[in-house]
Amino acid sequence: MSEMEEGFRLEMAEHIRQENELKAKLAILVEKLEKPEAKLARAKEILLKAKAAYEQILAEVTPLRSDKTLIEGELQMIEEKKSKLRQEAIFARGGGGMRPGTEAFVAQMNELAGDAETAQMKKEVRAADAAAALEELKKKMTGG
Repeated sequence: MSEMEEGFRLEMAEHIRQENELKAKLAILVEKLEKPEAKLARAKEILLKAKAAYEQILAEVTPLRSDKTLIEGELQMIEEKKSKLRQEAIFARGGGGMRPGTEAFVAQMNELAGDAETAQMKKEVRAADAAAALEELKKKMTGG
């Protein structure tokens, strides 16, 4: 046997030893990975189910939130109307109990600001436009 053949054999034996060593390490790693990978798959399954449940609940909540916003807007408009009515009742009973100087000031401010009823009508038109826009948005969101 020549030295060259002996060198090839020794080199081949070293490769086989390294290969066997790496295969043993790989087998250990594969065994160690089995349980964590099973847990990971289970966690992913739970996460996907939770995401589906979240999306389903969100689909139920979204139109309810929209309705809530609309009703809150209507309540605010009613509160404003009640407040205006209370003010009008106070003024109708006796000028609102203002001192003469205050009355003159209020009259002057009304002249500068314009008619209160016109301003209120403009405000109500803006509120009605906002309510109509919200209703239109709600229809678009619900596919109606």
